[in-house]
Amino acid sequence: MGDARCADAGLWRSGAHPARRIPSGGQKVSTPRTRAIVSQDARPTLPHHIRIQFDPVRQAWAVLSPERVFWPNDVSLDILRLCDGRSTVAAITDRLAAEYDADAKDVAADVHDFLQEWTDKLLVKL
Repeated sequence: MGDARCADAGLWRSGAHPARRIPSGGQKVSTPRTRAIVSQDARPTLPHHIRIQFDPVRQAWAVLSPERVFWPNDVSLDILRLCDGRSTVAAITDRLAAEYDADAKDVAADVHDFLQEWTDKLLVKL
């Protein structure tokens, strides 16, 4: 009998890593993720678990991820639609600069910053 007249369930076993127990101290359960850096040659794509879908109630496009929803603006949506795994970041930048009749350097900075942020959130894969 254990405390409060309850029988010990025997769930805690002795040893280095008993079942149902998180190892303490010395060993790490997972390794830290290395940050992917966006370059002009990268070919961004959306991971298989990310979907772009139109929401008829809100009359807006949504980026759906497990347990998360993002509501991108029109420019962000244009960038995401060009992330097909074939186009490089440089090609995406050139296409958007031509489409918006904007300076390529300004567009390149915005595209890079957007893709880096979304890559860090695991919403875009390089």
